[in-house]
Amino acid sequence: MIATHSRGDAFTASMFVGRLLIDIYNPVERGSYKSLDEVFFATQYTTALLYDPLLPLFRRAEREPAIKESLGHVLGEFFDWSSRSGCDVRRHRHDVAQVLWELLQRHRLAELQAQFQQAGQIRPETLLFTAFGVPGRVQLQS
Repeated sequence: MIATHSRGDAFTASMFVGRLLIDIYNPVERGSYKSLDEVFFATQYTTALLYDPLLPLFRRAEREPAIKESLGHVLGEFFDWSSRSGCDVRRHRHDVAQVLWELLQRHRLAELQAQFQQAGQIRPETLLFTAFGVPGRVQLQS
């Protein structure tokens, strides 16, 4: 059972649970997780750094095909980068934010993302699911 500390919407819940199931049944590297806690934490971390900052764009992409296509390119290039990059835990949060911002700029989504940020629509919603407490706010760095 997964429960929230506070109210979350169905879209956010489906994104998180989908990512969790991928991490459980199709991990990047077989045997990379020793326990469900590790899977849960990795899902939370991915969600905090990638999906939470982009949730308003995901929602808009449902209605606008041009945004959906651009966001697909952003995600594809992000996962390509992440599969090649080394992970320095001290810098990973910053590096992810920097790469995402550069990709949003390249695919002409940075201005829309900045508008969502200024409107207060970017919140660490899915982190409310965590059993490890709510980490600090995650923001893209311009």
